[in-house]
Amino acid sequence: MTHYHVWFSFKEDIPEQQGLGAVAAFLSKLCKESRAVDFHLARNNGQPPRSKLLPYHAEICFADGEALGSAMKLQTQEGVHAGLHGQMLEVIAQFHVEVFSGIAMPTIGEL
Repeated sequence: MTHYHVWFSFKEDIPEQQGLGAVAAFLSKLCKESRAVDFHLARNNGQPPRSKLLPYHAEICFADGEALGSAMKLQTQEGVHAGLHGQMLEVIAQFHVEVFSGIAMPTIGEL
């Protein structure tokens, strides 16, 4: 499993529910079209200076790196600023992305 993590904030004039609605609409579309396996949205409970992360977090799960690459390529072909992806970008002020690969957990006897 490949995990695409995005920490983000909304533009000052965007209410939280409107912003989260735009993000959820795009991510739901990815899952409905089987580009992604699942996604989760979360609010960062930490405030500066305790937390250096942006206020919202999305984790998008892909079957593997190839599935992520395919989804990215297709989005580029459709247009980064087009459709639901473009509508999502219109409400976001800042974002930071990190990609993680799942780790096979060793059994207790192997530790």
